[in-house]
Amino acid sequence: TVIPPSVSPLPSPDESESPTFRPPSTSAPTFKIDSTTSADPTHSPAEWVGSTARPSVSLSTLKPTNQAITSIPNDQTTTTTTLSTFDTMAPGTWEFQFSYGCVFNVRTKPNVNDGTILFTGFDFYTQSTANVTFELWTRSGTFKGYKGNFEGWDLIANGTTMGRGVEGGFTPIPADTYTPVSITKGGNIRAFYLTLDTPELLYSLGNGVESDGTAPETTVSDAKFHAETDDLEIWEGEGVLRYPFPNPVEYYYYRIPRQYVGAIHYTIVSQ
Repeated sequence: TVIPPSVSPLPSPDESESPTFRPPSTSAPTFKIDSTTSADPTHSPAEWVGSTARPSVSLSTLKPTNQAITSIPNDQTTTTTTLSTFDTMAPGTWEFQFSYGCVFNVRTKPNVNDGTILFTGFDFYTQSTANVTFELWTRSGTFKGYKGNFEGWDLIANGTTMGRGVEGGFTPIPADTYTPVSITKGGNIRAFYLTLDTPELLYSLGNGVESDGTAPETTVSDAKFHAETDDLEIWEGEGVLRYPFPNPVEYYYYRIPRQYVGAIHYTIVSQ
């Protein structure tokens, strides 16, 4: 099903406000449901929800594991950098898929070893202009081999926020719902799983994937990065077609490769 919204070029955000990231495209993007196979398999909730039951956690008591730094020291002056995926998407290629979630890896540049990167915020892209319920999970290391089970993952943001929709640009995760996490430089990896409880999260096809969503049998996720700064790389991940986190044995609930569309805000902290 193709939803052909009419999207006109948008003005630059007011610099006096919080940054709002909008696609700098001169043509309207297209949107497609990132569907399962032509005949969606029938499974009872116990078969897929039961295998992905979330641990009972509270953000107020959460202490993310393997943390080098969780806040900016008072004696340091830092500058926040934003890695926006819109900056690296070529005009005229605005075709997005939408479903529940996206799981992907972020890597630090292997040739830069000084300091630690503190992730201070995340934005996502949704077609919704109503309230959306989100969750952001993370783990130190790759997501490969750790899908469909929240053991070893930390919940660093969850709540409800008003979606900005297609024309509104990225929707920021509210700061009061978010717990900062860090990663050391030198080629280290941190995985993120961003999901909504409704199929309204927008992301894009990975390189080499045709517009109808098909891909060669050899196509894999986490094979190349699609957005970068001098410090970080966002690597191609996987689209997730069920909530909360389907068992990877049910491979038809994952689409690869898929690209996270959003913005990551971070600062560099010296140790």
